[in-house]
Amino acid sequence: MGLDDILSIMYPDDFGPNIQIKYNKEGELVIYHWDVDKLGQQPTEQSLLDQIPQYQAAFDNKQVSINRRKEMPSEHELIVAMWEDVVEGRPEAKEALQIRRTAIKTKFPKV
Repeated sequence: MGLDDILSIMYPDDFGPNIQIKYNKEGELVIYHWDVDKLGQQPTEQSLLDQIPQYQAAFDNKQVSINRRKEMPSEHELIVAMWEDVVEGRPEAKEALQIRRTAIKTKFPKV
């Protein structure tokens, strides 16, 4: 978890218009735009680092959601499976997708 992750969790709606960051040649995060009028005083690097324990679980759960989303069935697959079950009386696809979804949730448990 880095400073960019902490900022994205603490200020999820402010990247782009109110907060702009980049990495310098040494690989260090640099905040090159901070809208003081909307966000108040820019936090120090140390104050952000001090927030890591508080936001670690949120970050981990965000990663879990990203990982799950990559492997979950598409909405189209889910709709077709539900249609086949409800309208056509064929539950096989729905049952297979539920087994797949349960396996993904086991593979990527929430923190």
